[in-house]
Amino acid sequence: MSIKPSLLLVDDEENFLKATADMLGSRGYVVKAVASAEDGLEMLKAQDFDLVITDYSMPGLDGVDFINKIRKIKPNQKIIVVSGFPSQYAKRQAFKAGALYYIVKPFAVDLLLDIINEVINEVHDIIGSIQLTLEELIHLYALGERTLLLEIQSGGEVGQIYFRKGEIIHADTGKLRGEEAFYKILSYKTGVFITRTYRRMVSRTIDLCTNALILEGARLWDEKLRAFVSPNENERLGRVKRPT
Repeated sequence: MSIKPSLLLVDDEENFLKATADMLGSRGYVVKAVASAEDGLEMLKAQDFDLVITDYSMPGLDGVDFINKIRKIKPNQKIIVVSGFPSQYAKRQAFKAGALYYIVKPFAVDLLLDIINEVINEVHDIIGSIQLTLEELIHLYALGERTLLLEIQSGGEVGQIYFRKGEIIHADTGKLRGEEAFYKILSYKTGVFITRTYRRMVSRTIDLCTNALILEGARLWDEKLRAFVSPNENERLGRVKRPT
């Protein structure tokens, strides 16, 4: 007999909490419903859940603080956020904290069910430390012809690379877009990454193939290093020649 997926539902709105818990329970999920983030943390310490569904705006710990505390005790926990406020700022904050989706209330039941099913059964949504080089990681997703969002957090910066069937179509760091953003992300030498699927339409800002992007990124990094190397060292490495 298959094990039913377990969900933790956290929302301070009592009517929504009960109605959603009943609906998900009727669809075959094992649901634990609590009215505060503090109670949610206690539940997570006591048992594992396939997915946490949390409200964004709650008394006490809000959704982002809740996610940050979850990450400390269960770094790989899958989380989606629901909210009655269609705020782009709130959405960005939720994604930066590690939410996989941000759903605005009221929403269609089928939409929520589709997202839950996708998140629970998507084996490639991962959170972890980069052990491969970033170039190797990018090549891995390109060769696998993946369609996904690769997000890298490094030193307080967040970079996003969008793949469509293995092609890199867009990159974003908040301040930079397109190829400039990709080369900036490529300069990250340490960090934490998360991959997830994306539903929204993403406009193409990058036309170069993956190999060309990697090579150009390496060239730009090499030029940057030269600025910190003495003329004598550059000459020894064969990078420059002294004028005669």
